[in-house]
Amino acid sequence: MNKLSTKIGLLFLSVLILFCILPINTLALDIDKYSDIIAERGGYQTGGDVETFFDTFIGRVIAYVLGFVGIIFLILIIISGFQWMTAGGNEEKVGIARKRIVSAVIGLFIILAAYLITYFVYTTIKTASEGGTPANLQEGFECQYNTDCTDPSEPYCQHFPTWSFCARCTEDSHCGPGEQCCTSLTSNWCAGSCN
Repeated sequence: MNKLSTKIGLLFLSVLILFCILPINTLALDIDKYSDIIAERGGYQTGGDVETFFDTFIGRVIAYVLGFVGIIFLILIIISGFQWMTAGGNEEKVGIARKRIVSAVIGLFIILAAYLITYFVYTTIKTASEGGTPANLQEGFECQYNTDCTDPSEPYCQHFPTWSFCARCTEDSHCGPGEQCCTSLTSNWCAGSCN
């Protein structure tokens, strides 16, 4: 009976892990597909392939690791709860299950605290080192977000370290078929060739 319940428990955990991991991959694909559209509608400047940015890659690794830690936490809680319910009044088994639950909760809090500290340090360093786009528009900055550009012929905010302006395009996808976005220090335009 004990071996049968162990096999059933392992089968249940395998199915649970499978159902927990599949939605993560599906949601990641949907988020990647629509994130640029959502950011653009929110007035943020998008551009390029986000896969090339190191901090984006690290953020995704951390998200997967935290998801995996959550799955481990859930498995430990389920195993401990099952062990507690089937202890049959055996104080030793109940004590082991209780200790495992307490250890899992403490471990989860430690990992979440480490994540929050890392996030705080990262955002503090990033904010201190940027300095390119001001929190409030200053002289030389015509716009901060795409929504600041009200002229329909120049809807995109082009940023430089010390100034910004509203432009016709900031990347080739903003232009018509066969055109590319030509960039200069004072204006952006669409053309068949930038030469």
